[in-house]
Amino acid sequence: MAEPLRRHGPQPHGRRSRSQSDRAIPEYTDADVARVWEASNFSEEKLLAYVLAQDMSRIRQLDCPLLLFLGRHDVNVSSEVAAEWFEEVQAPHKQLVWFEHSAHEVMNEEPGKTLVSLVQYARPLAERVGDVPE
Repeated sequence: MAEPLRRHGPQPHGRRSRSQSDRAIPEYTDADVARVWEASNFSEEKLLAYVLAQDMSRIRQLDCPLLLFLGRHDVNVSSEVAAEWFEEVQAPHKQLVWFEHSAHEVMNEEPGKTLVSLVQYARPLAERVGDVPE
């Protein structure tokens, strides 16, 4: 019997399995994937309780730019809730970028759009404060 899909973790949108031939990064070996899960479990053990205790709804004002990349099919973090919060929060600059073909890991699921979005939206913010290479 096949392992049921987990409702959290790095399951790319539109994929039915995590087999090597179906990975976002096909160069990963089975051992690499096992280490990813070990690292994920370690992080979850150390950070999950802290993250779950955070109440972002109380944050209404930021003194820094806000850039959100949201996967339309994310089941780890509700992208709809994040988008609603984004609309309410005040920041000197705000940009929300939807990744229509992604779940939780937009950088792995849509790497090209991630790169273009970073260049288009994040780089100008870094340039304004002189934080880019020559």
